[in-house]
Amino acid sequence: MLTDLEPNPVRPGVPDRVSHGMFIQMTIGLGADHAGYELKKFLADRITALGHQVVDLGAHEYDALDDYPDFAAKVAHAVANGEVERGVLVCGSGLGASIAANKVVGVRAGVCTDTYSAHQGVEHDDMNILVVGARITGVEVVNEILASFLNAKFTGEERHRRRLEKVLDIERHSLNGKPVTQTKPMSAQSDPQLLILERFESDVNAQVQKLVEQDFVARFWKKDPELWGGGDRTANIQNSLGWTGVVGKMKSRVAELEAFAAEIRDAGFERVVLAGMGGSSLAPLVLATCIPAGPKGLPVTVLDSTDPETVLQIEKDGPLDKTLFVVASKSGGTAEPTAFDAYFFDRVGNPANFVAITDPGSPFAKSAEARNFRKIFLNFSDIGGRFSALSYFGLVPAALMDLDLNKILATAQAVIDANGPTVPADQAPAVVLGAAMGTLGVAGVNKLTFLTPNHLVPLGLWLEQLVAESTGKEQKGILPVADEESGPPSVYGQDRFFVVIRDCGHDCSFLDVRSFALRDSGHPIATININDPYEIAQEFMRFEIATAVAGAVLGINPFDQPNVQESKDVTKRLLHEVTENGSLTGETPAFVEGHLSAFGDSANGSIEATLKAFFAEAGAGSFAVIQAYLPETVALSEKLHHLQASIRDSLKIATANGYGPRFLHSTGQFHKGGPNTGFFLQLTGDHLQDAAIPEQVATWGVFIDAQASGDLETLKAHGRRTLRIHLGSDRIAAIDQLTKSVCEAFAHRA
Repeated sequence: MLTDLEPNPVRPGVPDRVSHGMFIQMTIGLGADHAGYELKKFLADRITALGHQVVDLGAHEYDALDDYPDFAAKVAHAVANGEVERGVLVCGSGLGASIAANKVVGVRAGVCTDTYSAHQGVEHDDMNILVVGARITGVEVVNEILASFLNAKFTGEERHRRRLEKVLDIERHSLNGKPVTQTKPMSAQSDPQLLILERFESDVNAQVQKLVEQDFVARFWKKDPELWGGGDRTANIQNSLGWTGVVGKMKSRVAELEAFAAEIRDAGFERVVLAGMGGSSLAPLVLATCIPAGPKGLPVTVLDSTDPETVLQIEKDGPLDKTLFVVASKSGGTAEPTAFDAYFFDRVGNPANFVAITDPGSPFAKSAEARNFRKIFLNFSDIGGRFSALSYFGLVPAALMDLDLNKILATAQAVIDANGPTVPADQAPAVVLGAAMGTLGVAGVNKLTFLTPNHLVPLGLWLEQLVAESTGKEQKGILPVADEESGPPSVYGQDRFFVVIRDCGHDCSFLDVRSFALRDSGHPIATININDPYEIAQEFMRFEIATAVAGAVLGINPFDQPNVQESKDVTKRLLHEVTENGSLTGETPAFVEGHLSAFGDSANGSIEATLKAFFAEAGAGSFAVIQAYLPETVALSEKLHHLQASIRDSLKIATANGYGPRFLHSTGQFHKGGPNTGFFLQLTGDHLQDAAIPEQVATWGVFIDAQASGDLETLKAHGRRTLRIHLGSDRIAAIDQLTKSVCEAFAHRA
């Protein structure tokens, strides 16, 4: 579907894709056998005249031996793989081509002899291939049928979604005899978790059986550190499993949170800015984006970037005296929240506008108390940041949004019950999922790729930080890939494990078509349905459990982050140099070409030659990461997605894309501690705006530059392959130039 990009009030600069009912140009796959050949030529002209693009899949000349199944298959697979948006087929009666096309998963083909059937088939049943009979329907009628089909759109009404979902369920459970691992529902309202593991079915089943024999689930709820190796890991593990009991603890705090939210509304605040990093900010981002606010809710904006344009935009978006700043930092010493606090406290000057969420006894807790913050929420110290979604870190902003906190906790409790201490591992959905993640990870299928509707992209970002920071260590790990443009099966390597998260309240037909094609290609896939926005809390708990299980299967401690501090230490040293010298030490580019300046050992005369040298060793099992130390805007996000897809499609390797410094608290642990098979492309740019940070010599621009330099230095210290490209002041044109160079450099490999 062609969509416009609208500003997103929750996260500045992030696109919120919506359709405004305008004319939508589509790509139409067209095919016919010998009986439909002449009519096909007419239809090709009519499709073009109606403003759409034609992909002619044959027949290309008349041959009496041309059979309808051959051309029905071509059009059907093009639709199922997403290569075209709809299809048109012609044979003698239309029936044969329709029967053949409907054998392909993801296809809904219908024979139409009148305009009513053509538009209702799309509006009510999401029909994606029109089939007409050349020997039974006249040209004039076919012309009207075609226009009716192309002008129609699926209505998305609840009754039609419900019926289409039942059709898709039939399809899901009839995948040509492929084995399905299905676990019981989390609750009476939720659909089963569906795992299609292909060639890994027996290996995963064997691993699950080991967990049964180990009495894993009961020992998990007893917080047995031996599940993750014990020994010198014991103290850390025992002080990291507080999240397993957080739902019960937070139930007793709902009244406190609701009273606090009412106090804030009564005080006249108009918006909330949640300032934090990693788990402290990504869970609030998910809640603020994926669950509609209640009738009394305040808008919540998440600030997790030190880019000066992003920080300054907060001041422009609303009056600061009517803004409640919630500063979230578990340790109380994280550099970014400390800087956010200093900057906006200096700007506002009123402690009644500030709330802290932190651990007891942290430096931030003491500072907030000394400055008389309106409220200080002391979280549970035995909960790590990435596992804190259902603690104060998530529920304080949820309360301010006027969300139903009891419903959030009840939904999460359903997952706990379904995976509780008396449930065998082979009947516990989250445990089975974690076993699959770990087993496939050990086998090298360690690129966990999340496919979600656009509005659930923030959930993918939260999952990224949970999985990457938990598993990426000791040269092992699972690389999560979220917010990636989906592609046909041909662009994916054999190292992908797909997780499809469907929202049953929205049209997921395009997502289904993509996932069915991936299943047909033999990729392992997990499918999870969300039936209500509040089931986001279900996914928080499901994946926290699954990630902990995956860590046990991988043989690592999923609760520490041994390499995260390294980049922070280097950044701190560089900022000290700024204090001493007045500026960061500059680096001379190896060369400049157009908008792009290249730095590093791979820089070799031209951008195209540099890219070839940098990616020379990329192959099966490799991955690329675009690290963008840039302002997160709609335009830049779109361009970065194009660059990401170009690298993936050209090299056939998993390609992640993240904004710095956010990813330092997310996938950054995997970058340094995971397998050394990555290629790290760092993008920086000129700062078009800047501002000083109170009590520091550094400005925001210097701060983020120091973070980029510190991360690059740390990656190099771990022997990672790095390339830095500076985009200058025209970042859009620079990324366009870089994307074009990628396509030209690897045209022979595409």
